[in-house]
Amino acid sequence: MDTSSMTEARLEQPRGMTWVLLVYKIPREPTASRAAVWRKLKRLGALLLHDAVWVLPATTWTREQFQWLAVEIGELGGEAHLWESHLLLNGQADALVQQFQARVDETYQEILEDLSQEEPDLVALSRKYQQVRAQDYFHSAAEFLFVPAGYKTLPEGAEPFDIPGVRLSHHRGHCTFHTMLREYDLHDPVLQRIARVVDEADTVQEVSLEPAAAGLDLICRGLRLVSPSDQVALERGRLIYDALYAQLASEPIQE
Repeated sequence: MDTSSMTEARLEQPRGMTWVLLVYKIPREPTASRAAVWRKLKRLGALLLHDAVWVLPATTWTREQFQWLAVEIGELGGEAHLWESHLLLNGQADALVQQFQARVDETYQEILEDLSQEEPDLVALSRKYQQVRAQDYFHSAAEFLFVPAGYKTLPEGAEPFDIPGVRLSHHRGHCTFHTMLREYDLHDPVLQRIARVVDEADTVQEVSLEPAAAGLDLICRGLRLVSPSDQVALERGRLIYDALYAQLASEPIQE
């Protein structure tokens, strides 16, 4: 599966409350093999239903990941079986969905709390967010929503973003990224430099100082062209900005 189809598969909504179950057993020794399988199940966001019975909502992505994990378990000398199932008793499916949502909501809250600390580790928090976002199979409350151009009514509780006349938007000739750093009192020098790059890419500036700006603008325009939806473009764009942050963080700080 190529990168674009992997991203789209991860964004696919579970259909009809169908679940994929992995049942396996693996030799107790070496313990490193058992631990590696357990870590991969946790990274996928799978829930443990019973002894060695793990469940995920059935999507193209989760089916493929469980299939590869079953192959790996076999190579480690174990046995693995996969099923797809519907929960037939009233309320079972809803209760399981709530367990998935409660876990990711807790992690989202941890990220927000960490962001409020002095000098948060934004690289680590970005990785943590990417991981929990991949495990958010039912798209919990913490999410970006997109509305059609010209649409006046916003969903209840939504914070308007990057449109004229709202708090988180362009102000005084600077882009929304710059505004967010000011509104949330973020002083990370790497983020400050990214704000300058985005300023030059997204708004007309008197002087051009950041050579990355033109390239970032072209890449973001291209992402919109090759992405089937705004949500997929957002997921792909996160990787671009994570990579930009990592590269700029490795360079000497510019005053």
